[in-house]
Formats: sequence, structure tokens, C-alpha cells
Amino acid sequence: MKRLAFLFICLNIVLFGYAQKKPLSAKKLAKIKTIRELPEALKDPKKVYKLDLSKHPFYSFPLRLLQFKNLQELVLNECDITDLPKEITQLKNLQVLRMNGNYIKEIPPEIAQLKYLQVIELKNNKLTALPKEIGALANLRSLDLTFNKIDTVPMEIGNCKKLSLLDLSFASLKELPPTICDLSELRVFNIPGIQNLTSLPVGFGKLSKLEVINLSNCTNLNLSNIIEEFSSLTQLKKIIFYKVNLTTFPKDLSKLTRLTEINLARNPLLNYSEVFTTLSKLPALVEIDISENSLEKLPVEIGTMTLLKEINLSMNSLTETPASIGNLKQLKKLQIFNNKLSEEEKAKTKTFLPDCAILF
Repeated sequence: MKRLAFLFICLNIVLFGYAQKKPLSAKKLAKIKTIRELPEALKDPKKVYKLDLSKHPFYSFPLRLLQFKNLQELVLNECDITDLPKEITQLKNLQVLRMNGNYIKEIPPEIAQLKYLQVIELKNNKLTALPKEIGALANLRSLDLTFNKIDTVPMEIGNCKKLSLLDLSFASLKELPPTICDLSELRVFNIPGIQNLTSLPVGFGKLSKLEVINLSNCTNLNLSNIIEEFSSLTQLKKIIFYKVNLTTFPKDLSKLTRLTEINLARNPLLNYSEVFTTLSKLPALVEIDISENSLEKLPVEIGTMTLLKEINLSMNSLTETPASIGNLKQLKKLQIFNNKLSEEEKAKTKTFLPDCAILF
């Protein structure tokens, strides 16, 4: 009996020795050295927490990495890898996965087993869809899939309640699931260059913590049904509407008291007198871009935006600048090249803004 008890204790000691430790906190993980060569990592696999083997031509996912049971951050950028195998779930404590610039075509549904996963970066791969199991990643905070050909986002994405960054730039999407509006912690939403997207889901205004939204170059996007919802996004700091073909500008946008930057370039159908009247009520706004809008005259209302530090008015059809622009005492940079200003008007503009760097 004593011998059996002794054997049981020894077995537990052995098992405990091989057991995976719980994931480290972000603060502790940040202090740990990143290993960048496989031979060094193989010397003591149990001590490998962060591994970056970027630009090593593996071609397929190196299954040797599965022996690093305590691995919590894995970076395999530009390794010519063509697959993301289901076996990756053996890395139970993985928190960060970055595999940008490869040839991965799909994410295995088994990824749902990586319950500690917080960051997924698969930029510039060959993905066309997301598995519905992505919704099981309860700790996921950042999902960056820039430069893929994703044409479907599953409804289950709305279950990722901790997601704060979602980047689907240059995807092939025609629509977004309405459950996007359930991402209550979302702070950064980037979807530029999605040519096939025609609308955003109704209820978009529920994303109350959103700070940055980039819709640039979504040329077929029609925001008329939800444009008024933007005034509910009171935490917004940056809006990029470049080439979205806006026809109306919500007056209630003046509620966005934290907004510091807005890009309205290539939206020539807007009434810019009304736009500037609204923007002048934004107490934190310091940077605006209204380039490429065929503007022939700059609204005098611009002179009321006294906190502005940078303005881009380039590639319009301006022939003069109003004297009211001289009220912008904090303006540090004015881009006004490729307009129709005479040399006399340029000299006058310099007189209005003697302490500003002006690019004619």
C-alpha cells in the first residue's frame, strides 16, 4: 500500500512538471525576451513564451513549434506558410498569433479551443471567410485581417464581446452581419477599400465606445439610412469618410465633443457651408481634410474653428482664401496646393497666417 502511494505521488510530480502554466499577464509577458532563432528555443522548450521566426521560409506551419507548451506569443510573418493547422490548438496558452504576409487560405474551426487568444493578425493572406467558431473566442481583443479576400463574416462575430479592434480593410464583403452592432467594446473599426459594400447595419450607433472609424474608398457605400446614427457615437476621435460619396452631413454631429480629426476628401456633393457650421461646434477638432472636392469658394465659417492645427484644402478650385482664416491662430499646417490661387492671393494668405507652414 505504501509503495502504491509512493508511486502515485511520483506520478503526480511528473505530471505537474509537464503541465502547462497558466498564461502570463500582459504586463509580465511584455518583460519577457522574444526568442528569434529556433535552435535557441529548442535548448529549453519549457522556457519559450515569446517566439518570432519571421522571414524564415517554412512553407508549411512548422509542427516542431507545438513542443513549446508555454508559448503565449507566436509571430511567423512572411514565412511563405500556406496553412494554419488544427494542431495549433495544442498551444493551449497562446494569447497572440501574428502570421502576416503568408498564403493561408483558411482558419480552422478548432481555433475556438484557444480560449486565451487575444490577438489575431493574419494580414495579407489568402483568406476568403471566417469560421463561425471565431465567436467562441471570448477573450479576443484584436482581429486584423487587412488585405484578404474575405467575402463572409459570420453572425457569431457578435459574440466576441471583448473585441476592441476589427480591421477588414480591402475585403470582398458585400454586407456586414447585424451582430457587428453587438461589439460593445469596439474602439477601432477599419473597413477601407471595400468596393462591394453598399451599407452598414442599422443599429451601428450602438457602438458607444467607438473611437476610430475608417470607411475610406468604400465608393458604393450608401450611408443615408444610418448617417444620423453617427451622432450617437460620442466617443469618436477620428472619422475617415474619404471618397464615400456623402450627400448629407448630420447636424447632430456637433455632439461628438471628443472628435479631433475628420477626413471628408472627395465628397463633392456636400454643402460645405453647412459642414463648417457643424464642425465649428466641435470643441476638440484640430485637423480636417476637405481636399479634392471641387470647392470654388471657402466658407467664411472656417474662421470660427479657432482650435484647428492642420487643414488640407488641396486639389480644389479655390481662387481666394477668406480673411476670416486669419482667426486660426493655432494653425500650424495648411495644404492648399493644386488650386487656382494667383500669386497675389498666395501672398495675401501668407499675410493672414504668418506663423503657419503653407504648402501652395
